[in-house]
Amino acid sequence: MEKKQETAPVQETDFTGILTTDLELVRREIGHNSDVNIREFKLGYTEIRAAIIFISGLSDKELIDSYILKSLMLNFPAGYSPGHHSMGNSTLKEFMITHVLTISELKEVSTLNELITGVLKGKTALLIDGSPISFILGTIKEKQRQSLFLF
Repeated sequence: MEKKQETAPVQETDFTGILTTDLELVRREIGHNSDVNIREFKLGYTEIRAAIIFISGLSDKELIDSYILKSLMLNFPAGYSPGHHSMGNSTLKEFMITHVLTISELKEVSTLNELITGVLKGKTALLIDGSPISFILGTIKEKQRQSLFLF
């Protein structure tokens, strides 16, 4: 009897909060695919490093550029104090949710498996250096609908 070869599931690995390490975990799992985009940047004019991960063709690039990257890179308040960059007490996390991320669908995840599941559905992952929590943002590309009006 012939056994079917199964692909190994993504390990249930928690994020470390170290952006470089967490991105390496993601790259090992899905980074070999040329459709996977990993974009690193700094939040506004702070020294806080961040990255987004999305898949071309599944994610709405215009939504990502206009509402996520613009908010994080250009509209992130210059007056934000890096001294409050404490993800342990949720200061930056709460600030991001209530003042920066202008997207309606937002979910917090803490494992590699949760992140990859969201990204493979067309959502965008946001990782921030110093945070063991990542955000999954609703950026699934909607198929254009053709309306048929009968007059």
